[in-house]
Amino acid sequence: MMPRLALVALPLAVMSAPASARDRDGFAGPYVGAAASLTQHHFILEETGPSGTTSRNVSAWGPAGTVFAGLDFDLGSRFVAGVEGEFDFGEHTPRTTAAGGQVLAIKPRYGYGATAHLGVRAGASLLLYGKAGYGEHRYRTTLPAGAGNLHRNASFILGAGAEARVSRRLSVRLDLEHLDGSRNRVSIGIPLRF
Repeated sequence: MMPRLALVALPLAVMSAPASARDRDGFAGPYVGAAASLTQHHFILEETGPSGTTSRNVSAWGPAGTVFAGLDFDLGSRFVAGVEGEFDFGEHTPRTTAAGGQVLAIKPRYGYGATAHLGVRAGASLLLYGKAGYGEHRYRTTLPAGAGNLHRNASFILGAGAEARVSRRLSVRLDLEHLDGSRNRVSIGIPLRF
């Protein structure tokens, strides 16, 4: 419930951002953007046979997309803090064949999350940041009965990135994100500040 409330509240906060949030070098204030991503989804398969129980990690990398919106504030001359909401779509399906010949798969449907981040200015046009928060991803599964609930994974998010300012309103950023339990993502995004 928390990330859903955050994603609803975030656009309202962005639209009503006070003038103090709009900094002089383009790294603070409200923003929206989109990103192209390379995303890995994975799950653990455990099988019990004559020789005991074995487990293996089933994963797949694939292209994906993300849209995001956020609000940043100056913390003195070097630091920037903020919040961001995101929505993920696309991505590739991890798939394997069990010992009995059954095909097992989790097809990514969509995901969303809310994070807080802290950044440090590394020169006039570069910001380095770390982030943490909460997210969820939904799946359409092909799994045997009793395999557990893999239709959704909700857990903590950890990440880091770098944002380079291209103009006063436009930046390019590289973002690395881990949703614990099911997803890793590398993305290149374009934030537009206003």
